[in-house]
Amino acid sequence: MKFNRRAELLNFEGGKTYRPSPELELFLRAASNLVREPRFYTGAEEGFQELLDAFERAILINPEFVAKLVVYAREELLLRSLPTLGTVILANHERYKGTGIPRKVGERVFTRPDMLTEALAIQFALFGKPIPNSLKKAIRNSFTRFDSYQLAKYRCDRCQVKLKDVILLTHPKPRDEEQEKAFRELIEGGLKNTRTWEAKVSKEGSTAETWDEVLEEFIRYKQVFALLRNLRNLIEHEVDTKKFRRAMEILADPKEMRRAKVYPYRYLSAYFALKGMKIDSPTQAELRDIALRALRKAIEESIVMLPNFDGRNLVLVDVSGSMDFPLSRRSRVTLKMVSAFYGAILAKKYDTAIVAFADEYRWIPKGDSIFETAEDVLRSRVGYATYAYKPMGEVLRKGEYFDRIFVLTDMVVYSENYGDDAFQRAMRQYRKTINPEMRLITWDLAGYGQVYLEEHDVRNIYIGGFTERVFDLVKYLEEGNKIVEVINERVSL
Repeated sequence: MKFNRRAELLNFEGGKTYRPSPELELFLRAASNLVREPRFYTGAEEGFQELLDAFERAILINPEFVAKLVVYAREELLLRSLPTLGTVILANHERYKGTGIPRKVGERVFTRPDMLTEALAIQFALFGKPIPNSLKKAIRNSFTRFDSYQLAKYRCDRCQVKLKDVILLTHPKPRDEEQEKAFRELIEGGLKNTRTWEAKVSKEGSTAETWDEVLEEFIRYKQVFALLRNLRNLIEHEVDTKKFRRAMEILADPKEMRRAKVYPYRYLSAYFALKGMKIDSPTQAELRDIALRALRKAIEESIVMLPNFDGRNLVLVDVSGSMDFPLSRRSRVTLKMVSAFYGAILAKKYDTAIVAFADEYRWIPKGDSIFETAEDVLRSRVGYATYAYKPMGEVLRKGEYFDRIFVLTDMVVYSENYGDDAFQRAMRQYRKTINPEMRLITWDLAGYGQVYLEEHDVRNIYIGGFTERVFDLVKYLEEGNKIVEVINERVSL
């Protein structure tokens, strides 16, 4: 008889689930978290409080891991609000006082000026004054990294905490006379945003000539994210074709995508936007074709950098109703789009079969490109429930051998019978009758803080996040490591 077994719970739809260890729970809640954004099953404030509680539980048993996880969330998962929040929590927690850890974490996390204003806004909202010295030092030391362009761009004049407030509250020491002048102008209101495309279009109007000039800026400074956001504007205003080709060479370079820290799924979002736009001239048609080729090339070539996985894989992509929920209030990208995109990448890169599932399921043929496969997944029309056990039933009947089964989901799998564990039973049966060493790799895209198979079994791997760097994490976890061991090894403070 086993004592102290992990308690079995029920998820939001009555499916069997388990509560993970505090460290894994925090990782899963944090990895796919844009902070105070609503999700299908929880509101913004409810989810935020659950995140704060998860931080507290993990800090009490493993404060070193939590500090490293905050850095990992910024440097590897490319999150901004979550590591900013984490840094503020560390700076105010008794476990870290006098350690210097919050300052070290903050200096690595605060890589943009708007993260400094957000950090102080979080401090005042959650903890009030005074500002902890470790947080002050982290902000003060980070502030001097930014040039006048960055300071002007992120002045945040309409925010509760403005960038000039950050200077007045933390007193960063300028590194030279030029920066001292920028600080003074920022405080006095004279530091103007003149180089960004928003400022130029606002001042000169949204004309073909203006967008041609903006495009030159995009090319000069290799502004990948700005290019992605403005493809339609550039095409609609029929910018210079020669310049546009040069810009698309930048956009098509996967190294530039990584340097700019752009989530790869944004290329899918841009692809859909261009496919759906109205074309009014041959020039627009030509420019759009150039852009679509660049988007495809960037993603197709970027997968070369992914780690190798030997063997045969099955990818189950959750396209249920709860997955058709946006990542944030302001985003048109849904969890379903992200899961379809990364499922298509797995199908392209590895020896992989791909299935879209909901009430029913459909095997998806591999398209000529990752985008086409993702489109097929999104067009699968297999219902709204999350019956992951159904495609597994067919796999069991056919006796198909897989080394790995990836599930891209929000983790709320269930069946027609309340309290049932049909999916879990299917997985155990698969290991019993077909492949005892099968790795079940679950990519959690919602972070509700539960898992559907026992964490202590090293064959059950749980990951999260919105970036392709998650594939590197899988490689380490496959070797039998736990998330605590991986992050402790990959992040040093």
